Amino acid sequence: MKWNHASFVATTAFRAKAGKVAIVAGAVLAAAWAWLPGCGSSSCGQPTCSDGFSAVIKIDQSALPSGDHTLTVEKDGTAISCTFAFPPPTLPGGGTAETQCAVGLSVMVVPDQTCTFEPSVTGGIQTCVDNPGKYNETISVVGTPTTVHVQQAVGGTILLDQSATPTYADYHPSCGPVCKEALVTWTMP
Repeated sequence: MKWNHASFVATTAFRAKAGKVAIVAGAVLAAAWAWLPGCGSSSCGQPTCSDGFSAVIKIDQSALPSGDHTLTVEKDGTAISCTFAFPPPTLPGGGTAETQCAVGLSVMVVPDQTCTFEPSVTGGIQTCVDNPGKYNETISVVGTPTTVHVQQAVGGTILLDQSATPTYADYHPSCGPVCKEALVTWTMP
């Protein structure tokens, strides 16, 4: 999936070290805008977004079995899938391991966090604290499918069985093409 400003900021926050984290928001945003090709100048470089469908799933660990989870997404009649461990393993330096999925599908499971922002002259400081036992699972599908059916199972037991007929909205970053994006939120179990 192509890089875009919103996913950069979200991924930076999601991949932050578990526990209390301080991010100098002004520096992160300045670096992000400086990195975007052509932004702030008279012409744009590479596209900064791509069409896609995303589902954010709120998870309570106490109600969900641990183990290898299989996620199957059927988009317009074509199935793609991946398998990942839940709860996600923590990396030695903090953060969570990435999942390996079929082309056109990505899944990211990260601790749910409560964040506060303290503005300052240089931008501010964002402080985030993990909410114990709570996770956010983000499923992203490339393209603009008209129908999406998602099932997640562990040990043969289906934990999530949701369908969506996405409504896409135009997303136009300050630099680059107009992209179509849709987002739904589900809870599991």
